[in-house]
Amino acid sequence: MSRGAQRLAKTAEGAPPARSAFGARLRAARESKGFEHAYQFADRLGVEHETYRSWERADREPCITHLRDIALKLDVSLDYLIIGTLPGLALKR
Repeated sequence: MSRGAQRLAKTAEGAPPARSAFGARLRAARESKGFEHAYQFADRLGVEHETYRSWERADREPCITHLRDIALKLDVSLDYLIIGTLPGLALKR
């Protein structure tokens, strides 16, 4: 997708729709596993609190290593985190 098309695809908050949806899925998965606050899960992942919050706010995206760790710790699939499908299939350890 061209940069111009990417700019047009941004939501009112400024994040692309797919990234906003990722942040919402990340938060829902975190909360469903009993991590009421973002900082609790950030500590579990070993990342700065603000870094983790930026993923949920859709300001930034985690690298693939962090995505893998998130999927393992929250017992969800990478497909679910990234595109929102197959929520019942978890990444195998």
